[in-house]
Amino acid sequence: MTVIDYLLHGSHDETQRHMSAYAEGELRGYKGWRVSRHLAHCAMCRALYRSFLAALDDLRALGRRE
Repeated sequence: MTVIDYLLHGSHDETQRHMSAYAEGELRGYKGWRVSRHLAHCAMCRALYRSFLAALDDLRALGRRE
């Protein structure tokens, strides 16, 4: 990965570290933009993000049942 790629698309580690905040809409500005760009270009992180969102939905559904 070149420096330009890193600046434009972020990294796997950075994206995964900020995934929770991004999913909750708490990640704004440059960091949010980088996570969004990385997810748009990285199938592996995109799949992980989808799994993360599904797990959040399952947890929320458990809370509604009680």
